[in-house]
Amino acid sequence: ELYFSDYLHDRVRKITSSGLVETVAGGIGDKGLAVNAKIRGVSSILLVDNDLYISDAFNYRIRKISLSTGIIDSIVGAYASIYNGDNWANQTNINYVWDMRIQNGELVFADMNNNLIRKTSLSGKGKVTTIAGMGANNASIIIDNVKATSAYLKNPGSVAFLPTGDMIIAETEGHIIRKVDLNGNISLIAGSFFQPGFNGDLSDSKNSLLYQPTGLSILQDGRIIFSDFGNNRVRMLTPYCKDEKYYLTQSSQGIVCNITSCYGLAYNDAKVCSGNGICSSLNNCSCSSGYSGNDCSTADICSVLSSSYVCTTTSLNTTETQVTTVQNVTQLDSKTIEFSSTSTVTVSLPSTISQYLTSVDSTLKNDTVTVVSSVSSASKVTETSEVISPVISIVLVKSSSNQKISVQNLEEPISLYFNKVNMTVSNIETLNVTCMYYDESEKVWKSDGVESEITEIILHNLADGNVTLTISLTCKTFHLTSFGIIDQNYKKATTNSNTDDSTILTDYTVLIGAIVGGVGGCCVIATIITLIIVVIIFVRRRGKK
Repeated sequence: ELYFSDYLHDRVRKITSSGLVETVAGGIGDKGLAVNAKIRGVSSILLVDNDLYISDAFNYRIRKISLSTGIIDSIVGAYASIYNGDNWANQTNINYVWDMRIQNGELVFADMNNNLIRKTSLSGKGKVTTIAGMGANNASIIIDNVKATSAYLKNPGSVAFLPTGDMIIAETEGHIIRKVDLNGNISLIAGSFFQPGFNGDLSDSKNSLLYQPTGLSILQDGRIIFSDFGNNRVRMLTPYCKDEKYYLTQSSQGIVCNITSCYGLAYNDAKVCSGNGICSSLNNCSCSSGYSGNDCSTADICSVLSSSYVCTTTSLNTTETQVTTVQNVTQLDSKTIEFSSTSTVTVSLPSTISQYLTSVDSTLKNDTVTVVSSVSSASKVTETSEVISPVISIVLVKSSSNQKISVQNLEEPISLYFNKVNMTVSNIETLNVTCMYYDESEKVWKSDGVESEITEIILHNLADGNVTLTISLTCKTFHLTSFGIIDQNYKKATTNSNTDDSTILTDYTVLIGAIVGGVGGCCVIATIITLIIVVIIFVRRRGKK
């Protein structure tokens, strides 16, 4: 049902669910049925549970109607308008209450012609307390940014409360809107003292002119809607921050401007957006070229390692890139790098890599380091491909400058594990594979400074005479770049005839003899014979790069 004030007829009426209009209050006296009570100028009504509170403005009272019994009673007002201070509710004079609200279980009302905001208990059995204004009609005196009870108000026509509990007052004849914070301090938020008018919208509210503001309504996000009565407009105050580097937030102190941040870091923090972008607005990173993700933590390996093998060939697809930031370089010691897209490759950093890093750049002791690693696989299988394994690329980046850290000549090696790499050879005796790194300056695969250890070979003889191998290798290197398992036979076949054979490193060749067992004194030759031979071969290169 809809309750409303029939102001000119001095009635409170309602529209029932069936569409009928019924009088709720209007007539003569208290303690009787509300429909018989005399009321004059109902300016505000409030429904609380099963009770209806009305402002009987020209009778200088606030009255309560029990909707269950229909009985009306006065709870505030002594039937006179002359100001007599704060007293018991039924002994306090009020003068034209234009608006009422419920806050924290109390009745708050705008005592308009007494220039006060006051409160009392809903029962009407307590005292009236002034919470804003000094009661006097001093139209020419401006007092602001003080305790609300020390400021003069000019005909407050409406009162409301923000979600934070701050009180908003529309001073209808003062042509302003003010706020009383939780500490009881009052301050201007819209309009200009005693200057009615209209000068447009979309400007700072303190520079805008209002004309008899009233009828406050508060939205959940803190926006304030009001009737600009003299300008024949309904207008809205929207909180904003003057500095674009700040944003609005709700706090125990109200709506405040906080410095813009992205995921917990201020916009001007060197580490914001993972150091790879700009914090353009709240939790909104604009990433630098080559980086993506909400916080710019996902890197394209080629953005920081553009000369790596995976970035200079079209025969590989990068299947996974990882970006990990450590707050202290010691977290890199013995760090293991694994990939979710494949279980065939693993990297283990040495236990002393932090000592190396701080020895070449002492500022790394107080800086974060980003590890960018990727694993790539061949986009298509060909018989002439020299790279038979996934290619691992690793680079360390100094977070504060986003610069690559050169890692070479380590005291302890980095271990790379390639597990169960498959290849096909025409004859087991032609097997010639090794771990190699990609020289980014010369754009070639090399093996100096890399130690290779074949830890397992599984052989499958095929009907066509070829041999399928499943190989596992451990590689040890003393620097960082791109690494893979290389078929040396392919390198020899494609190397120019005038190339020094020493660069092909044929002494990496692994020879394996196939053994055919005799059964019952006879040789059994099957179309397909599967032999599993575990061979441990150490092929070492002592030089370091």
